[in-house]
Amino acid sequence: MDREVFQDEQNRNGLDEGIAQLINSL
Repeated sequence: MDREVFQDEQNRNGLDEGIAQLINSL
């Protein structure tokens, strides 16, 4: 797997998780 693609995937997952936590905290 390409390292850059993996990094993008990690960033996207982190973003989704951050948004989910933000929604849950409201």
